[in-house]
Amino acid sequence: MGSQLEVTHTAKHTDPACLALYGEAMSESVKYKRQFFAPAIRKYLPVEQFSVDRPCLILDLGSCTSALARDLVQDLPPYFHFIENDLDRNFLYIAREGVKEDGNETSFSHVQANAVQLPFQTASIDAVMHSSFFHEIFSFPVTGKGPFNFENCSQVVREISRIVRPGGYVFGRDYVARPQDAEEVLRVETTDYDGKTILDTAELLRTPINELSNSSKVARFLMEFEPARKWRSMNAGETKYLPAWLVSELLFHLNYTCSDAMWSSEIYEQYGDLSESEIHALALVHGFEPIQNDAVSHYDVAEGKGLNITNLKGEIVNTRDRFPTNTYLIWRKK
Repeated sequence: MGSQLEVTHTAKHTDPACLALYGEAMSESVKYKRQFFAPAIRKYLPVEQFSVDRPCLILDLGSCTSALARDLVQDLPPYFHFIENDLDRNFLYIAREGVKEDGNETSFSHVQANAVQLPFQTASIDAVMHSSFFHEIFSFPVTGKGPFNFENCSQVVREISRIVRPGGYVFGRDYVARPQDAEEVLRVETTDYDGKTILDTAELLRTPINELSNSSKVARFLMEFEPARKWRSMNAGETKYLPAWLVSELLFHLNYTCSDAMWSSEIYEQYGDLSESEIHALALVHGFEPIQNDAVSHYDVAEGKGLNITNLKGEIVNTRDRFPTNTYLIWRKK
């Protein structure tokens, strides 16, 4: 697989408390993610094509704590091998410990490397999978051109194309979808939903970082519809909650960065970076045939929960095709 690269960027999640909360939030989402990944792997990587002498190599980009891969491997033969890749060595440590607990060490390897320059030979990987990954690439200065740059994502897809063999696949579930109009910033308007007050993004972005020590000043934002069990409060007795992963981000920024600009960028990255048409174009440019390139609509989610999508003026703008959320990708390498 080549030599391991030196990591030049500082990973965001370094505090154990942040890691624990973030990992818990990611683990809770596995049962939803496997509904997409497990059938895709079975269909496009049939077990009869592989063997002990010809193992199936699946690269898990941005693997975090490896919760998803540890779940998927249970239904696969021992000659399916997951290569867990993350920029954060702390996540990789947690992943290794989890794999040891499962007794599946032979089905995993762990590589710390930047996704823009992966230490694998050309056409050496059977499939790449990623979940909740591209919005991080979008917001990271991986290309030297700064964060929130389309070229960040393009260069990573170019690298994925290099390492995936002809006829190999990319499976992705990500927060990459956004409205075609990138300037259209939306919020959810509701009162007393599940007993928790949801405010808008503007208040969060207006509040200086040193005043965010109390989560009652932190609002849910941009059409996040997390189940209540994923929500956390930083102080007992509060009525305003936020997703567990956002608590970890808040703790990190308070304890380590204290930067208004960095906190704002952390929020803005969650808006998603690519529209459906841009995702489709990325696949074609880098030699992939899009088999599936679908986005779930915020409208569908909001409708099911009895919520309204509004613009910043408070006007209801429930329109199915305008507001995609998670995108599900299956690409085949030509």
